[in-house]
Amino acid sequence: MDNEKTLESVPSATQEKIKVESINVIVEEIGGKPYYELRYRVVGDDFCHIGYGSYCLDYVPDWKKQYFEVVPHETKQRKEMKWIPTIERLPDQREFIESYVRSAYAAEFLVTIEGADKATTLYYSQTGVWFDEQGEPYKVVAWMPLPERYKG
Repeated sequence: MDNEKTLESVPSATQEKIKVESINVIVEEIGGKPYYELRYRVVGDDFCHIGYGSYCLDYVPDWKKQYFEVVPHETKQRKEMKWIPTIERLPDQREFIESYVRSAYAAEFLVTIEGADKATTLYYSQTGVWFDEQGEPYKVVAWMPLPERYKG
């Protein structure tokens, strides 16, 4: 029974490969025998998955080739530096909290204002309004989190 593979545990041949930033073979001892598994980080996830395990090491490299595609790794900072159109989505709760400015009771983001020639920073309230330091509202077409401060 331990050697059986189920349809749930093995993707079909026509299924798209899982795109990962990293993938490693890990080994642990179970019942006095080595057990091999793949630890992988799916692109965009902040955590690792562990799966595709076997007592037979010969299966593991084949699974890596057959079911996974390693794509270039982007740092978190680089991912955050992409413009996000407001028609696609607005800042979520996590982004709001990470960018929260107590003095403004809002979150601060880098934005492109409709009709403006350059990017600027504005505040975003939990009511969905973009505004400046004087409280003047603006129509924002795209936004992104502020970059981390320079650490020389």
